[in-house]
Amino acid sequence: SIKSVWSSSVGVSGTFVLSPVQVESAIYAASADGTLVKIDATTGKDFWRVNTGKSLTAGVGADNATIALVGSKGILMAFNLDGKLRWKAQASSEILTAPAVGYGLIVVRSVDNRIAAYDAMTGVRKWAVDRPLPALTLRIVSGIALTDQLAIVALPGGKLIGLSLNNGSLRWEASAADPKGATELERIADVSGTPAVFDQSVCTAAYQGRVSCFDLASGAVRWSKNLSSEVGVNIDERFVFAVDNAGAISAFARLTGSSIWRN
Repeated sequence: SIKSVWSSSVGVSGTFVLSPVQVESAIYAASADGTLVKIDATTGKDFWRVNTGKSLTAGVGADNATIALVGSKGILMAFNLDGKLRWKAQASSEILTAPAVGYGLIVVRSVDNRIAAYDAMTGVRKWAVDRPLPALTLRIVSGIALTDQLAIVALPGGKLIGLSLNNGSLRWEASAADPKGATELERIADVSGTPAVFDQSVCTAAYQGRVSCFDLASGAVRWSKNLSSEVGVNIDERFVFAVDNAGAISAFARLTGSSIWRN
């Protein structure tokens, strides 16, 4: 049985995805009206609550030094752990996915398919990469995972790329879907969710595509299975978990891709 320990009202997300994030003993959450709150993960009580002054379209991203949010029209905002605004920067267009924060950087992807990295302390843009954009894409969250060397970015068109954290150079590119069909609508095949990293594997899923695991260093495919998902995957030491468009949850062996169960 499940027992509710505490609850805290943050606000509504509207038409956007505003997921909370936990860093050590704190949970950071936000609402579309611009509220940002730091909550004690044990008690549910507020450490603090601030109004960012902007309606929000994406967030929250955080590490043990920086909190990042995105406001309307692509305004990227960085806060310190006391909720004080550190800097603002203007991205090239609207951002729908929570910023990836870590290793001294904040990395975002805007809807025009530009990936940009900013210095977490100063807001100076360190690098930017433009990728081709398909004629039609889903308005879904396609996230970014960070390792100590790579930004692993889920893209429209069924692509997953690994970019160097140092300068944004392309380390590898992998395919999680092969767009098929006679019309642009039928050919929509976007990677969904945030890539899941464990050990030397990175796994993901795509709408009208596959659930796949790749080698973290080279991008070489380790295994893939046909599955269409709008929400991506998660991973642990044994399994990769995916939810398909029909609402079925599947578990696959992380190393081999063999099907373990489906519910």
